[in-house]
Amino acid sequence: MKNAKRILSMMLVIVLTLSLCVPIVHADDNDIKVMINGEYINFDVEPQLVNGRTMVPFRAIFEAMGATVSWDQDLWQASGEKAGKSVKMVIDSNEVKVTNNGVEETIQIDQAPILIDGRTMVPVRFVAQAFDKIVSWDNDEKTVIILDLDYFVKLIEQKAPNFYEFMSIAYDVPETLKSEDTFNLSTEMDTESEHGNLTLEGKASSILNKDDAYIGMELEMQVSINDEKEEYDMDADVYFKDDSIVLKTNILDVLGQDVIEYNDKIYTLKDNGILMNFEDLQIPGVSSYQDLMGMFTNKSNSIDNVSNMINEELYDTSITVQDVKQLMQIFDLSLELISNDKFTKRNYADTTIYTWKITKEDISDFIIKLVKNKIISTEDVDMEVLNKANELIKQCEIIAQMQVKDSYPINSKIEMNFEMSDTSTKITLELNATEKITDINEGPFIIEHPDTQNVLDFNKYMEYVEEQQKEYQEIEMKYNLQTVQDTVTIYVLEYISDNADDEKVPSVKEALEKIYVFESNTWTKEVHELFDLEDNHIDLTQFQLKQDGKVILGQSNIEID
Repeated sequence: MKNAKRILSMMLVIVLTLSLCVPIVHADDNDIKVMINGEYINFDVEPQLVNGRTMVPFRAIFEAMGATVSWDQDLWQASGEKAGKSVKMVIDSNEVKVTNNGVEETIQIDQAPILIDGRTMVPVRFVAQAFDKIVSWDNDEKTVIILDLDYFVKLIEQKAPNFYEFMSIAYDVPETLKSEDTFNLSTEMDTESEHGNLTLEGKASSILNKDDAYIGMELEMQVSINDEKEEYDMDADVYFKDDSIVLKTNILDVLGQDVIEYNDKIYTLKDNGILMNFEDLQIPGVSSYQDLMGMFTNKSNSIDNVSNMINEELYDTSITVQDVKQLMQIFDLSLELISNDKFTKRNYADTTIYTWKITKEDISDFIIKLVKNKIISTEDVDMEVLNKANELIKQCEIIAQMQVKDSYPINSKIEMNFEMSDTSTKITLELNATEKITDINEGPFIIEHPDTQNVLDFNKYMEYVEEQQKEYQEIEMKYNLQTVQDTVTIYVLEYISDNADDEKVPSVKEALEKIYVFESNTWTKEVHELFDLEDNHIDLTQFQLKQDGKVILGQSNIEID
């Protein structure tokens, strides 16, 4: 009996010890599902939750992602390979070998592949991400979601081949080029009592080199309402080099604020310009002109690279099953908008012209289908309102065209015509834009960049503005001032500070005498010009000079000596 008890005790110890070495598999989590591109995968062994990781049969998951599968019985190694990338995983090993275009890397994973019911189970998230797929987890649906953007690219290739071809070849960017662009926009609104018109005419010239670039723009704007008409002429010159951008423009001239005073120097944006850094643009991965060009060279805007960029953006994004279902519906409907009957091409001796034409019927049909498929909630868009808008829109047509030669776009244009009207109101809009690219790869071309010594440094100026605002806020808090009073008070305080010496400090009265006429209780003409204020902008009852030489500021009646 004693021997029997001892044997049972030893067996219990062995069982407990082994249980610590065996992965924890939760059988009650067998309802875990895996969805790839909106379709659920059927497994001969159900997904299992092991040590917090969802494990699935390796062959089924590799093949579902389009990978070629192999098994090495001697090494107990499962392998998957696709498009120059391979993943090799060994049973009970936390080391995974990932090879990408001939470069092998060993990666440590926290859950090794295991055998369950005779099947090699692998961690689904790692495998999917190893093949550059988007992975997410829907806790409510207990579903692993995988999005394979290659799948969407192939669907575009199958169902919209002209668009796929265009996106695949038409976005090469040469090292050097010149371009001329024109832009015309006209919109009118007629009602029973009013006629309004806005026209914009613009043109731009660009020079693009490998290491620098220049863009010059001119814009004429006319606005008329009934018999009143205003015209504005605006221009801008933009220079790109290394990590900086210099902008020269007369936009502030048009606004009547062309002079900027900073660091005891007068600047105008038209003559001096303003200096910014590429980092100010806050474009991910772009801190120089070379970085920016790197985004557009080597077909970086091709459909495959756009797919990779989307992949990176969505890498850690939380996606639900419902999100995927809606995504698939929107994608299917979008394919209709770029099908070959709407996105056409014509081949000539040495060029190809791609044309995309969308009409009012195409757009309204797309929106109605979004509503009917409950992608857009009827709470957000009322069908009755939608149908009414459809009746009011008499015309809506968009035509975009690009001519491609030797994989480079050389000419492009876009046209848009829109008209909406009822018995009392009519609104029209016309848009025309063209671009002509020449001198491809014939540079580099000489660009005369501004002398940065005479350019207003944007970052330093903004630091100065922030310091000034901080000082103003401190004064405002101290004296409880309103905006106009703030301006006048700062003038007073600065005058006192600038004119003080060891023997005498000017009084508030002496400062105010420069801008205030006591006899008539009015501000001088100079102060109107100095502060750009009219009489009705200044509440004299809130800014009063007392007989004893003190001034009352604000409603709190705080006195300043």
